[in-house]
Amino acid sequence: MPVRQIIEGGRVPVKVFTDDLDPHARQQLVNVAQLPIAFGHVAAMPDAHAGIGATVLTGWLLGLPSMHSPRRIMYLMGGVIAVATIPSIIMIFTHSLPLAKVMLWIFIPSIYFYIGPCFGVLNNLAPCRMRAQYCAVTLLVANVGNLIIAPQLVGFLSDLFAPGHVANAASLRMAPRTLSTTSGGISVML
Repeated sequence: MPVRQIIEGGRVPVKVFTDDLDPHARQQLVNVAQLPIAFGHVAAMPDAHAGIGATVLTGWLLGLPSMHSPRRIMYLMGGVIAVATIPSIIMIFTHSLPLAKVMLWIFIPSIYFYIGPCFGVLNNLAPCRMRAQYCAVTLLVANVGNLIIAPQLVGFLSDLFAPGHVANAASLRMAPRTLSTTSGGISVML
């Protein structure tokens, strides 16, 4: 993938792999390039976009003096995941589309909250020369699971639960219930 533009002005250059970069995303990249921890260059992938909510909140929380302990960071991530479980359960069990939409708007940002700290922990566990590979393999496995395996499994279970093999809303609602119970049960056992 060729570098489309290079942004100078920070401590390190920003290599952008797209021609279409939002002005807000550009400013965030320049800000990151000025940080003392930036090394070599900052890379912006083709899907780069500005983000403020989860990024700012996570950065603010993890920058607090009380968050210097890795144990506290793990407790914070566990707490956010536990709280995010509540709207996901409501979303799965409700018959109200407006309520499901509201729960989805709460659930999606909260599940992205822990990604940054998880990659931070992952980078601390990996040898320096292997950090990018660890993150790439983790993202690959997560995307294969979430974008390839999970939809097929939901569709298979929905067909299995459909009365008379005619898919309906009830059978489609039952499939994620089964999967969330299974993953929750496995998490509790671990």
